[in-house]
Amino acid sequence: IKRGDIIKELSTTVEVPGLVIHMPAGLHKDRIKSLVEEHQFNLQYLVKRLKLSKDLLYEKPIHSFVYSNSTHKAKWMGGKNTMIAKPWLNEIHIHGTKTPHSVLPHELVHALASQFGSRLLGVSARFEIGVNLTLIEGLAEALTPPRGDVDLNHYAKAMRSLKLAPNLRTLLSPTGFWKQAPQRAYTIAGSFVLYLLEHYGVEKFKSVYASANFKEVYNKPVDLLVSEWEARIDKLSLPDKYKRAAQERFSHSSIFERPCAHVISALRREASMATPTHAVQLQHEITTHLGQTPSSRVELAKAYLKAGETSKFFAISNELLEKNQLPHHQRIQLLELRGNEYWKQGKNESATEAFQTVLDSKLTPNSKRLQWIRLWALKQSKPTEQFIRNFLAGNVPTPAAIVRLKDSIDRIPNDSTPSYLLARQLHRSGAYRDAIEFLEPSLDHPNSEIAAESLRLVANCYWNLSKPHQALEFYERYKQQAPTTGEAARAAIWIEKVKWKFRNELSL
Repeated sequence: IKRGDIIKELSTTVEVPGLVIHMPAGLHKDRIKSLVEEHQFNLQYLVKRLKLSKDLLYEKPIHSFVYSNSTHKAKWMGGKNTMIAKPWLNEIHIHGTKTPHSVLPHELVHALASQFGSRLLGVSARFEIGVNLTLIEGLAEALTPPRGDVDLNHYAKAMRSLKLAPNLRTLLSPTGFWKQAPQRAYTIAGSFVLYLLEHYGVEKFKSVYASANFKEVYNKPVDLLVSEWEARIDKLSLPDKYKRAAQERFSHSSIFERPCAHVISALRREASMATPTHAVQLQHEITTHLGQTPSSRVELAKAYLKAGETSKFFAISNELLEKNQLPHHQRIQLLELRGNEYWKQGKNESATEAFQTVLDSKLTPNSKRLQWIRLWALKQSKPTEQFIRNFLAGNVPTPAAIVRLKDSIDRIPNDSTPSYLLARQLHRSGAYRDAIEFLEPSLDHPNSEIAAESLRLVANCYWNLSKPHQALEFYERYKQQAPTTGEAARAAIWIEKVKWKFRNELSL
């Protein structure tokens, strides 16, 4: 397959200054417009952050190949699950056409860095061949919105306090990056690069990126720069919820440290496509390969639950919870599954206890909202309780859900929870004006995560309705009330996005 074949396959092509965007045929015009705007905003934002020449970019635009999904990309260029950039060719390959696109900014950074990278490959490389992945991936992480609930620096702080952080000095060595678990390596590299950018400026970093010669550029040995970064990170305050989030996010080890990696990977692929009963047998085999580890037995318990063998699920989960050997996130996962199963069986007291334990665990805002609503539903009348259980399980069609939620609003007029749930449905359906009306009562919701999420949804509704002043107001309010540093950082990017897209209206 040649590039011409891919261009023919991705036949919807849009050229804008600095970009040539190749998209699948048959995309709706609104999806095309949204994708193009997503590319344009991220390009101008990153060019500004990196202080790059627009003239050079316009002379040699970046080609972005956007595939429908990972399978589509695998067929045409080979990389199924990994989105990539080829800086030496000034192109990126990504999959997924929904916006905002979480990986697009990361890959654009790689392509843009070719303007100041090594002459041969356009990346960070010592003597043109000693590729420095810590600087390459660190730059991309430092300049793109956080994808987790916590920002780079607080994740780095949490990892250091939990003894999960890779040694940055080792990470900067030629093979050090590969020997670390990917998420740990990317996060520490991103935090370090962010420190260099903020404390020494973009121009110095662009110089060190090309050569990876820290001594020449900074007049300091790399060991001293690392010590400066460590001192800055160690001074940060660290709420318990961030430490717990880091423990859950960075629990995976390096691929080189995992037993029977290829065998287990093949078995997991087979299990994902097998019948529930056969999947249990395959999960037994995986568990044996992994030495009956608690984590592998969690997966076995889940396989039994999916196969409808609830007694075996409860037997394994009881044993795992009693031994208390599970990482926190897996313990909470089991409790949540047990809570749902108790709820299905009408054992509401046991379900309430399980969901309350999950809620008290200080997990992600999404999880906290979900547990709060489950607990709220368990206190309602039997018809409302059963409807909400089916609704949360995704077993109620959207039109029926909207009718039932409107009925709940009429029957419980002083409770803003049904209004919030209805507004989410309306927002998902694109009924933005109606969604705003039903979100207003939940802006003062007793659950702080739901109140904050209501602000975010209102802001997004105004964005989609092309009302920039209101969108800015609510994104600013959401940034102040965001439940995590990651959410606050993403809100800041949205504020910049509103200012960029509606710059003419906002300047009036």
